[in-house]
Amino acid sequence: MSNISANRSEVRKIQLTGGSTDIVSLPKKWITDHGLSSKDQVRIEWRPSGTLRVIADASSIKRLRLVIIECNEIPDHMLFDHLIAAYLAGAHKIKIKSNKTFSRDQKRIFRKFIRSTSGMEITNELDYEVELISLLNPTEMPFFSSINRMYLLLSSQIRDFSEILSGGGLDILDDADERENEVDALRLLLERQAGGILESASIEDSLGTSRWEAADLCKLVRTLERMGDHSYNLCDLARNYKVPGNINMNSLPVSVIPIWQTSIKLLMANLRKREISEIHKAKSQLIQITFDKGDIVAINNKKISPLIFFNKDTVHPSILTVPLILGVMLLLVSPGVNNNLIVKSLQIWPMRFLGRISYSLYLWHFAVFALYRNLYGQPSIEYVTLLLLFSIAISAF
Repeated sequence: MSNISANRSEVRKIQLTGGSTDIVSLPKKWITDHGLSSKDQVRIEWRPSGTLRVIADASSIKRLRLVIIECNEIPDHMLFDHLIAAYLAGAHKIKIKSNKTFSRDQKRIFRKFIRSTSGMEITNELDYEVELISLLNPTEMPFFSSINRMYLLLSSQIRDFSEILSGGGLDILDDADERENEVDALRLLLERQAGGILESASIEDSLGTSRWEAADLCKLVRTLERMGDHSYNLCDLARNYKVPGNINMNSLPVSVIPIWQTSIKLLMANLRKREISEIHKAKSQLIQITFDKGDIVAINNKKISPLIFFNKDTVHPSILTVPLILGVMLLLVSPGVNNNLIVKSLQIWPMRFLGRISYSLYLWHFAVFALYRNLYGQPSIEYVTLLLLFSIAISAF
């Protein structure tokens, strides 16, 4: 059976019994692992591909995934990433061990992880070992309800920001940090649930979402989380910098906010009912406000162009950053428009390549340029080009 376990599949013959019944025997190891015995029932499920799935409904064994993290093998700056990875992998229990007393920074990372996730709590805390357990059953949080909650938090941030621009008080942004943290936690929870759906048929059934649909919805979840980051940045700018009192809410770029809100609301409402006419209406509105003149910069070019070409005297971040953030949000939600110059330029392979390595490039170029400046001073134009190419090269691996 060891070969079967390694390959995760085997071939079995169909046998005829009683002259009219076709049967296929189940692997003994599978029966034992699920705590089944003769006369127990199993459920056979037809899949869209035509294959069959055998589910051990009568199994009394509850499988709990345990992840052990050894702090002495992981640098502190990577500890949070390992905890998030264990959470996304569906760990029910996480044990964090160390060969010495946990430092204050490490304990701070544990608390940050608790705040950043849903349902994880510390159940045992010693000098050399911390145990975390998930108290949340993934089937208790409906998939679509969590997505809708993300949308409501995002739209409330944008609504409050619009009210600030219209002269409202800054006190409505007091809970902006909490809303941002909740959006991030919901994104992690939804990706954890999607992983559970891919592994377990029972979770797939209880959440009412197929595997393919869950995979697609994860893309939407990441987009909502990105828009949540930008909406939080807008609110943060409003809190930390004086908002001009002469803003015309009917002029670009802020005049696109109501259109964005209406379009996103239509798209979210059609996640399940899928009225094609409403979906196309929402997409058409987003296309119009984003690509009306062939370029996002073309929206009120005289006002926005100076903001894009910042110089050393430009106050940044400030309220001047708002149009740029709105532009990024519009690009995030806008659908593909194949006959648009901007979309075509973003679809060519060099741009897709830069998109894939963008975060690595963002991190690496800081280190590369800082090291050069410390050793040789300010680089010339030629060396800036070489350093940038070097940064791209190492970011690709």
